[in-house]
Amino acid sequence: DPIATHPLHTCERAPSRRRRVGPLSVLGDDRSGLRLSRKHWDDAASAREAGSHRGWLDSALVLEEIFQPRVADERSKNWLIALCERIELPRNLRWLSLGCGTAGHELLAARLGLFATMEAVDLSPVSLSIARTAAAEARLESIEFAEGDLNRIEIPEASCDVVMMNMSLHHVENLERLLAQIDRALRPGGWLLLNEFVGPRQFQFPDVQLGIVERLLAALPERLRLDSTSGETKREYVRRPPSWWNQADPSEAIRSDQILLEVHRRFEVVDRRDYGGAVLHLLLEHIVQNFDPRREDDVCWMRVLGAVEALLQESGILASDFVVLAARKRPTVSQERPATGLSRLMALLSRTGRTRPATVEPSTVDSRSLR
Repeated sequence: DPIATHPLHTCERAPSRRRRVGPLSVLGDDRSGLRLSRKHWDDAASAREAGSHRGWLDSALVLEEIFQPRVADERSKNWLIALCERIELPRNLRWLSLGCGTAGHELLAARLGLFATMEAVDLSPVSLSIARTAAAEARLESIEFAEGDLNRIEIPEASCDVVMMNMSLHHVENLERLLAQIDRALRPGGWLLLNEFVGPRQFQFPDVQLGIVERLLAALPERLRLDSTSGETKREYVRRPPSWWNQADPSEAIRSDQILLEVHRRFEVVDRRDYGGAVLHLLLEHIVQNFDPRREDDVCWMRVLGAVEALLQESGILASDFVVLAARKRPTVSQERPATGLSRLMALLSRTGRTRPATVEPSTVDSRSLR
């Protein structure tokens, strides 16, 4: 079904059936790129389903010792639950999840009753099959799943209250278009919830960052450095060139360095937690499974690594590569408090980017306060 008829238009619970959100399209105009990205995420979904640890956030130890304390202030609280609590999000809203993958967070939110209904979209058929099976086994009927390409998706106007993206926006090349679609889809006062990689584009990490990771790896016991993919001792993070990523997954971090700029430009960011990852993301890749949460020394090593990363971030040596944030849809001119005379004119001019009238002294009006 075309997205113009999808259930986000109504307030009733959507029937449980398979839908396709918009015509599937390509990454840019490159059909081979779309196929490569789809295959990559099909394979990744299968690997995770088989229990393979791949990245730092796949580790329960990292979640409890590093991630959740940084974004939720508690070792055992999920980031999405904490974020909804902080912004006091009502539970009777319509959600749209873009890039849901196997929908672990979406299913958790459904079990906890965080929303009334949700449509969840992903590019990977394998991921969606796993998600549908899990939802059926849990008898969760408040979520519908659909296949779609986020670079070309069309979302009906004022069709949802919340848009959620969990590690998916950094796979979108046409950021401006998708964020405009999200802005259009959100009802007045609607929310964009993100958990995202916002570091260097296509993982082109600077030399100083790679050097710090290499030094810390050298300090670890060898048993903690066994790479699950090669069987060898990990000594460094290998920075692949963009040409390598263009073949492996053309969507990977394709414009990650522009995400915060574009989100802040279009939405009002109300809650933001920069939770690091500049060290741990690279250092722990393919070795995180070696850290045993039952061993006190392994837990201590993890805490030390987390403390080093936090110190480097706080001192300005490294920036945070990951963020959790909640951003609110900005009110339109018609939704704002009525303005008259010069104040209304200045508000309109500040939004269109036109020059101020010559009769107004620049020092007397701060256009940022009018946005």
